[in-house]
Amino acid sequence: MKLGKTLIITGLLFSSVLGSVNVNNITAMAANDTQSESTENKVVTVNFTLTNGDPVGDTEFTDSAQSTVKVKDSENKVSKDKIKIPYNYKIVSTEESYTIDPKDGKNVITVKVENVPLQSVELQYLDEKGNALDAKKIKSKKLPESLELKDPKKQVKKENLNDFPEGFELSGEYSGGKLNLKEVVKPATPGTNPGHSASHKGHSGYALQRVRISFIDQDGDEVGYKQLNGKDTFSSKIEAPAGYTLVNSSDATIKFDKKGNKDIKIKVTKNRPTPVMEKGIVTTNSGLYFHLYTIDGKEITNRGLSGDSKWFTDQYATINGEKMFRVATNEWVKATDVYK
Repeated sequence: MKLGKTLIITGLLFSSVLGSVNVNNITAMAANDTQSESTENKVVTVNFTLTNGDPVGDTEFTDSAQSTVKVKDSENKVSKDKIKIPYNYKIVSTEESYTIDPKDGKNVITVKVENVPLQSVELQYLDEKGNALDAKKIKSKKLPESLELKDPKKQVKKENLNDFPEGFELSGEYSGGKLNLKEVVKPATPGTNPGHSASHKGHSGYALQRVRISFIDQDGDEVGYKQLNGKDTFSSKIEAPAGYTLVNSSDATIKFDKKGNKDIKIKVTKNRPTPVMEKGIVTTNSGLYFHLYTIDGKEITNRGLSGDSKWFTDQYATINGEKMFRVATNEWVKATDVYK
């Protein structure tokens, strides 16, 4: 939502910054400077380069890396632990801090990084209390020692890991060591003994069937899976992964039969975030360009916000796990790209 002057940038090819994305019509609507900047803190721009000095061209990196940091006005260095970069990258330098270099009226530091593609990650299993899971229990459950990544260059997220073990969730961040998986304990079903799964009591001779369910979103991507085992003629209820809804309610019932093991695909749709009303002004961090997104989390490729520009916002919401502010009709900016 426009406040004050409008900056229009057209026909720019940010090949080194945005991974050869041709941004034909970038409109940045900036607010007049109605408030004086705080003298207690200053914004430092972080320039990321590869080891050979070239800018990072990976769009996932440029979307996720922290382009600015705030330090006290009296400080002339930025601590290494304040610099946040995506998974599958590491900071090359062994220095614990970076000296701030004033350039063209801005405070700048340069950080060298390199991509570390991961084919797989080692796993550390934790119980529901966060303690290391007993080795015998891991063996008895036949839990994998590692998981392969669907895309080695992308981040270590649940949706990018093959055959994620059922009954576990990600715990903490992957930071070069083992990936922590924490056991999820479900409440005992009434009428059953804790620690024992309920089972159907019936005549002997039932055929057992394994069913692998793939949840497919509107883009055709698998966003989760579930594996069930059951006796023929029995059925089981399922739910869509967190943040999604089944397209067809009839898919919530899985029926077992004698046809052997099978894989089925079930369509799901992503739930829209619920915005929270909150009016105010946000200011983009220092930098060339900041991405905009729809409320469904889709990147808007032909519009964006220029650095150091002020915007009126009336709502915020959690989109794709990140807090974002609405700055125009169905146009949202990441909270990490702005400050209030």
